[in-house]
Amino acid sequence: MCVDRCPFDAITLKDNKAKVDPDKCYGCGVCSITCPAEAIKLHREERNELFKNPAVLQNTIYRDNRESN
Repeated sequence: MCVDRCPFDAITLKDNKAKVDPDKCYGCGVCSITCPAEAIKLHREERNELFKNPAVLQNTIYRDNRESN
């Protein structure tokens, strides 16, 4: 589930473990919020990146709205 929820395609599964590509990850936190196994956790500093980058916030909101309709 966390792999599918990433709006930046930054997560892949390898050996049944989630692997985050730091070059693609914007720190929006969608993965850590939706991962049922709690396999991905963001530190407070990483979560704050969501508010520092308006493009990340906009993309995350757009994706959530699109999926809820």
